[in-house]
Amino acid sequence: MKISDKLKDLQRWDERRPGFPGEHSLALGAGLLVMRRAGRSRSLVGRMLGRTLGTALLARAATGRDGPLGKRAPTPTDRVRDLLAQRAR
Repeated sequence: MKISDKLKDLQRWDERRPGFPGEHSLALGAGLLVMRRAGRSRSLVGRMLGRTLGTALLARAATGRDGPLGKRAPTPTDRVRDLLAQRAR
């Protein structure tokens, strides 16, 4: 199995599971801690990897499933897709 397939499986699992209160606060805190720790690293690779992981956690906190930016208003395209799906049934 390819890594991309495993990542897709992980994303599907994450979309199915219920969220829990404070999930985004934990992601925010973890991202800030990782970035702070990465800034203290002596190696360039350690700083880059730490900052990348920290940025990913911060983005997850902001745009995650139930986060403030994660819930978006339905677009006209979404509405058309829903109508077509209902008609197909």
